[in-house]
Amino acid sequence: MLRTPKPPEEKSCQYQTRNLWRSSLDRMRVIAAMRPEQFPTVEHVLNVALVEGRVQPPEGVIDAPIARDPRHRKRMAVVAGGREARTRYRLLREVDGRSLVEVRPETGRTHQIRVHFAALGHPLVGDPVYGRRKADAAIQRQFLHATRLAFRHPRTGERLELEAPLADDLTRALAEIEGQSPVVLERS
Repeated sequence: MLRTPKPPEEKSCQYQTRNLWRSSLDRMRVIAAMRPEQFPTVEHVLNVALVEGRVQPPEGVIDAPIARDPRHRKRMAVVAGGREARTRYRLLREVDGRSLVEVRPETGRTHQIRVHFAALGHPLVGDPVYGRRKADAAIQRQFLHATRLAFRHPRTGERLELEAPLADDLTRALAEIEGQSPVVLERS
């Protein structure tokens, strides 16, 4: 049985719809645009990271565009013409030739914190993608922890702020690196 193709005007809607659903990320963007009240906008994120080397200056803003790495398609990189990305940081303390930093991303790009610090020559400790290939014995994963997150409740509009202390494995790793008992980070 032969099927005749549909006229182009009927197909156009089908093709437009198909293009909208190319990836799960596109799906989430479409759904969020249709129902913005169900997808809260994050107002504030605070992370703690341990990076290689001594960060200078002790406080600053990394303002560098991020896009897919042209040489390694599975990685992101600082690339001219990439999407705007801005990260604020503040040195908390130096730890055995490394820097413990408080990090506040102002934009939300994929791997933003990891890419920005790697581009400065200070990759996250334990990051196998943007940092050293060989992991530190004390740290079995990248040393990055979200300590605070704030957003508006989608129904009530109430501002919610969630806090999480430094994860146990990272607390132990930091203590081992410093050669002392586990330490609790003070709130800023």
